[in-house]
Amino acid sequence: MCNYCGLKPKYTEGSKTHPYCGRTCAGKAQMEGRASSNYFIRYFILILMYLSNICSSEPCAGAGDRSSASLSQKGQRGNQSLSVANSCDWCHMQNKCTDKITNSPYCGQTCARKAKGAMGITDPTICIIPKCPKDVWSPSSGPKSKYCGSAHRNLGKVACLWCRQKEKSGHHHFCSKTCAGEAEALAPFLIEVYPGHEIFDSVAHQFNTKWLHPPSPGKKNGTARKVYKIVEKPSFREEYDQYRAFLEQRDHFKGRKGMTAGNERRRWHGTTRNCNIGDQDQLKLCNLAVCPVCNIIRTSFDLKYFTKWGRFGRGIYTSATSSKSNDYINNGVTHPYKAIFLAHVSVGRASIQYNDNANLTQPPNGYDSVIGEPKQGGSLNYDELIVYRNDAIRPSYLVMYDQ
Repeated sequence: MCNYCGLKPKYTEGSKTHPYCGRTCAGKAQMEGRASSNYFIRYFILILMYLSNICSSEPCAGAGDRSSASLSQKGQRGNQSLSVANSCDWCHMQNKCTDKITNSPYCGQTCARKAKGAMGITDPTICIIPKCPKDVWSPSSGPKSKYCGSAHRNLGKVACLWCRQKEKSGHHHFCSKTCAGEAEALAPFLIEVYPGHEIFDSVAHQFNTKWLHPPSPGKKNGTARKVYKIVEKPSFREEYDQYRAFLEQRDHFKGRKGMTAGNERRRWHGTTRNCNIGDQDQLKLCNLAVCPVCNIIRTSFDLKYFTKWGRFGRGIYTSATSSKSNDYINNGVTHPYKAIFLAHVSVGRASIQYNDNANLTQPPNGYDSVIGEPKQGGSLNYDELIVYRNDAIRPSYLVMYDQ
């Protein structure tokens, strides 16, 4: 794609491929290079680019089209009629730029550059916060910032995953009911979380530090590269939330030795991926019946798919050890990354076991789950957490990693 706009293919002339899609982008890139020593000229160019991107009545063909999913956003998203189902993957304030030539996930050049800078695909030049036209801050040494200054840097760590302009509300992923509602209306789907956001850092840290297996020949320890939040409809979590509330009401786990409501924990689950979801710009769920990754994103985990032998019987298996779950991952086609789920599990009262108990179809009497722990003379080398009902677990994140 064009080195400047990132939206259109590079111009090809015979056997020569130019770095830009046409004269317009080549000219802009050249102007930016000349203006790099003059802050005011550079700032003026960015303002013009910003205004042309968000104020044009027709940024591209179809940008103002209405559909059954369209929502009137006057006073909230500006005067343009926004189709939420077709909103820009970065700002979610304008429709994607799609026509016969361009099929971009973004509304224009500015958001494309912000998104690619945020994800580390290209060096950021403009502050990645939507609507901010300022240059990124460049220290005298070390890598460039993704932000124009400390205020936006601090916001970027805790920004709403939808609008990216306000701080998310507490442990929630969105800043308001409005942003949550717009996102949930499209569920199920994935939102990529950029490095530096506290959610990315927390999930990646849990994955990287819990890779405990020694590397096999020719392999390295797994390293998290991408983190996607699985956005689900409220009904998707309803049974899970009710079950967690039941466990909490019965036993009052919250506040006990750092426990959370229902003794909820984040655990890894590995399975088969038979499509390209999670790879670069591949966020559309496939319709293959034989792709467990996409089916779990759509409908969560289901005991009816348990067909193999299990150390602790017929259940849904997870682990605190990311490298343990890696043993169960199978890429049906060639991918640059592997995919693994980070799920929320309501553990409740856990029966701690050290040896195989393959005849279980439910937890022992008085317990809600089973935790298999390694012990000298026992059956396990690494931990396992098993639940025996579908409403005890929900997928929360899809993590892409390599070795």
